[in-house]
Amino acid sequence: MRLQPLLIPLFLAGATGPAEEARKEIVAVYQRTLDALARGDADGALQMETSDWVSIVVGQKPRTRQEIEPLIRQDIASMKPPEGWVATWKPDYGRSGTVSGISGV
Repeated sequence: MRLQPLLIPLFLAGATGPAEEARKEIVAVYQRTLDALARGDADGALQMETSDWVSIVVGQKPRTRQEIEPLIRQDIASMKPPEGWVATWKPDYGRSGTVSGISGV
């Protein structure tokens, strides 16, 4: 019976909580988007964005998905990520400069 208290922390260390599961799903969505961009698949790349998504760039007026979508379709060939790029979780915002914590490597 003495092993039981030792096994509980080991079991919990391997458990994933709701935040970890959400993080994995977000990274998976980013990866699917990178894969779609690599294929030149605008529809696949746009699946990540909701219909109310707005692109905000410093110094420019905000643009809705409906305004951006034709531009993405027009320029999809130039949006290919480097070959073998993989979405990864890098929660070091201050050092890496990533806003979301998700980076391509």
